[in-house]
Amino acid sequence: HSRDRRGTGIIRAMTSMTSLNEALAAIDDLWHARPIARVNDHEVTVAKVAGTHVRHTHPDTDECFLVLSGTLQLALDDTTVTLPAGHLYVVPAGAGHCPSAPDGAEILMIEIPA
Repeated sequence: HSRDRRGTGIIRAMTSMTSLNEALAAIDDLWHARPIARVNDHEVTVAKVAGTHVRHTHPDTDECFLVLSGTLQLALDDTTVTLPAGHLYVVPAGAGHCPSAPDGAEILMIEIPA
């Protein structure tokens, strides 16, 4: 086990099994990603989201979104990508994006933590 960089708790080693349903059930606030695993330098997180998040950019790393339930919209510089459950999208490093989920969604993200 290793402590996550944000100091929010223990991240399970890849040899441990993680229940996405249990991880999501423990979340009671929106847009706060919870780390559930680490893969090399990448952090795997889950979050419950609803409404519109802030537009932001990750200058040095891609960000991967996998929609577990609901629908996630990613407003990019020149288009909006709509992701239903079971779909994945990678926002390239340096691309501004504003995630939103008008009806709520549960998502898994993979990125290198800041």
